[in-house]
Amino acid sequence: GSLATSGFGTALGVIRALHEQGKLEHAYCTETRPYNQGARLTAYELHHDGLPSTLVCDSAAAALMGLGQVDAVVVGADRVAANG
Repeated sequence: GSLATSGFGTALGVIRALHEQGKLEHAYCTETRPYNQGARLTAYELHHDGLPSTLVCDSAAAALMGLGQVDAVVVGADRVAANG
């Protein structure tokens, strides 16, 4: 998000763009263990920006997908190596 990257953000920038285009119904963000970046940063930014969102525990993501409540997944990374 913008707290970590300054500006619009990376993965969270995609979510913001979808919201601005009226294409975001709801965003689920996970805790992101073991350091809880999702709970401390992503959830805060989503709430601060007024985006419809819910913080869920990491293991709940599969259950939400299984129930058909997830249409797309956006994944961010702190670093990506050249070899993937």
